[in-house]
Amino acid sequence: MLNRLVYFIVMISLLAASGLFIIKQPNGEPWLSWSDFTPDKETLANNRLFNKAEQLTDTALTHVESLVAAPKGKTQHVYRWQDGQGQWHYSDKPHSNSELVTYDSDAITRLPKLEPPMSQQHVEKPHDLVNENRAFITSPSQALHDAKQVQQLMDRRQLQLEQKIKQSQ
Repeated sequence: MLNRLVYFIVMISLLAASGLFIIKQPNGEPWLSWSDFTPDKETLANNRLFNKAEQLTDTALTHVESLVAAPKGKTQHVYRWQDGQGQWHYSDKPHSNSELVTYDSDAITRLPKLEPPMSQQHVEKPHDLVNENRAFITSPSQALHDAKQVQQLMDRRQLQLEQKIKQSQ
């Protein structure tokens, strides 16, 4: 009994699937065709473009890695000078009264970013809805007056709608 049920369900499914290749849409074309299951030229071209982009990315990555692995011990020349307030200024271009300073880039230690202590970090306060709504209500009597005017307007519109409905019947 179960074998016949499974056989029946499988056959109905196969007939339904094959029917989509035969039954026509309103425009005369079948719902499914074999070309729906094969890649078209545009898809193949996109795959080629994707592969080409992947190759270019790999090439750029190797180029960047070679630049990063540049020879060590590179020195930097920087000009520095002191202004009238005693503040030091640094630049890669010479300035009047500037002196040339040479730095070894390997000797410069980069420090990790320091996070401020929890006491100095911004702690978001929960929203106070009562205080937020108070800013919109300038005076309670004006708010009550406005609410009554809106109610009167809504009543008039409801009456007009009811009259239009009665006229159309």
